[in-house]
Amino acid sequence: MNIEIEEEKTPNFSYTLSVKFPSKETATMVCKTLKVDDNRNENSLVDYQVDETTLIIKISAKTVKLLRAVIFSTMEFLTLSIRTLRSFPIFEEEKN
Repeated sequence: MNIEIEEEKTPNFSYTLSVKFPSKETATMVCKTLKVDDNRNENSLVDYQVDETTLIIKISAKTVKLLRAVIFSTMEFLTLSIRTLRSFPIFEEEKN
């Protein structure tokens, strides 16, 4: 008897985050920065897009535990990117 088991390769759980920035250029800069740490694998996927001044981050994973870990990691890098931008005067000017 020959038994074949086919595993589902697509992630089952997802989360979408939208972050509004002062300008499209700033959103694009953060998007490109986050794409450098691309942690795609067969168990999770992170997709970054910019729509006008909004950065859209779509995260999906096979398990809830993995989804939580990927969200945490992504938020850490997002926070670091925003803090870094805020240290430059040009970003401060955009806020006004």
